[in-house]
Amino acid sequence: MSKILHMARFAFLKPGAPSFAAREHPFKDIKLPEGVLRSMIFRDHRMIIPHGDDCLLSHDNAYFIGIPEEIEKFSKNFVRL
Repeated sequence: MSKILHMARFAFLKPGAPSFAAREHPFKDIKLPEGVLRSMIFRDHRMIIPHGDDCLLSHDNAYFIGIPEEIEKFSKNFVRL
């Protein structure tokens, strides 16, 4: 059976959330659940395809693609837009 994937957009990390420490750390180091992939970072009107040591900064929008249920669980660490 195939799964439908969704794209979700998130803004800055919430203070006190488990992944808040990920801000200004490499985007690749943010722990993602199985079924969720990093897609892109939108910063200062620029689209960044994340790789290497690109960091997620406090005013970035981050996009993730994945299984809706997994994105929902993961989203508790972010402000969803």
